[in-house]
Amino acid sequence: MPQGVERRILILRLPADRDAMKSINKPQGGKGLVFLSNDPTISAYADWTVVSHSFQLLPDGSGVFSILFERPAKEPVEE
Repeated sequence: MPQGVERRILILRLPADRDAMKSINKPQGGKGLVFLSNDPTISAYADWTVVSHSFQLLPDGSGVFSILFERPAKEPVEE
């Protein structure tokens, strides 16, 4: 990992509810997805950069969404 960088991974379980899964497909002005901006857990990372993400649809119809966030470290990193 580069010096002076903080990283966090967020893993969300999305229910097999049809309305919840439909919200994934609603674009928000080309800047992301509606459910991302409305989720308080994700909103806490508004000043972070998304480095990577993944989505897996499970056999029961639910989903797992993971997001890797990154930002410059607030304090110097000691070696």
